Amino acid sequence: MSSTYNDNGALPRSAGMRCRTRFGCLRRSQDIARIALMTPLVAACLVAGAAPAAATSLAPVGLGAAATYSAFSGASVANTVTGPATTLRGDLGVAVADTITGFPPGVVIGTVHNGDSQAVTASAALLAAYNDAAGRSPAIPIAGDLIGQTLVPGVYHSGAAVANTGILTLDAGNDPNAVFIFQVGGALTIAAATEVKLTNGAQPARVF
Repeated sequence: MSSTYNDNGALPRSAGMRCRTRFGCLRRSQDIARIALMTPLVAACLVAGAAPAAATSLAPVGLGAAATYSAFSGASVANTVTGPATTLRGDLGVAVADTITGFPPGVVIGTVHNGDSQAVTASAALLAAYNDAAGRSPAIPIAGDLIGQTLVPGVYHSGAAVANTGILTLDAGNDPNAVFIFQVGGALTIAAATEVKLTNGAQPARVF
């Protein structure tokens, strides 16, 4: 994964990082937050689609002990970028010891939790966050490639694969408390050099 944060409110361009887990994969930093919570049936991921109307009073998903992690997996984390381009500004963890690869050359500014007690606690917190996000409703349907779409706050759901191959925009409508929750029941494909732009007060820590 190589990442660049843009001052215009964009989430980073990224590629080259994989998380394999029963419960989920979490990427989060001080400036950006992504949570991808995966099971064989449902994934709640940071993706976007067109929405007809804004949702009101959505509570954020509580990350608990997993909130300090830039990347966390219940099984394994692999950085496939060979250079120093991958930098995690928070913690890195796995619930199963000795399943982290690619760090180094990837850089972790936070703490690495390699199957220790803190990782076990974070794994339980991530499962609880997944169950919360997956259970939210009502949901607005999304499908296919979401390139070029702009969406408002709400809960979004796809029972099949979803992709982003370009620029996706999350528009909070000038509400700094706006929440975006995404549920994907198939493969999630994020192409290299893609962006998710946050506009009109959208906060990265309120996108799940």
